[in-house]
Amino acid sequence: MAEVKFGELRSVVEAVRQIVLDWDGFVSNVEALAREHDEYRQAADRHAWELGELRAAHERLGDEREEARGALASLRASHEALTREHARLERQCEDAQRALASLQASHEALTRDRDRLTKELGEIRDRHESVMLDRHRAGEELEAILRRFRA
Repeated sequence: MAEVKFGELRSVVEAVRQIVLDWDGFVSNVEALAREHDEYRQAADRHAWELGELRAAHERLGDEREEARGALASLRASHEALTREHARLERQCEDAQRALASLQASHEALTRDRDRLTKELGEIRDRHESVMLDRHRAGEELEAILRRFRA
C-alpha cells in the first residue's frame, strides 16, 4: 500500500472541503437564480397577459374612436346645417318683425282714419238729421200754409 502523507492528505481534504463548500455555494446560487428566474417568468407571463388585455382594449378603443369620429363628423354636419337654418329663420323673423311693425303702423293709421271718419260720419248724420228735421218742419209749415191758402 502506498504511503499517505498526512500533510498532503490534509491539504487534499481541505481542498475537497473547499470544493464542496464552493459547490454548495454554487448550488445555492443556482437554486436562488432558479427561484428568481421562476419569479421573473411568472411576472413576465402576467405582464404578457396584461399586454394582451391592453392590446385588446386598445383595439376596442380604436374602433370606438373611429365610431366617435364618424358620429362627431355627423354631428358637425348637423350643427352646420342647423346653424344655417337658424340664420335663415332669424332673417325670416327679422323680416316678419319689420313687416309686423309696418302693418302695426298701417293699422294705427287706419284706426286713426276710421276714428276720424266715424266722428265725421257722426257729425254728418247729426247734420243730416238736423236738415231732415228742418225739412220735415218746413214741409209741415208749407202744408199748413197750403191749407190756409186753400181754406
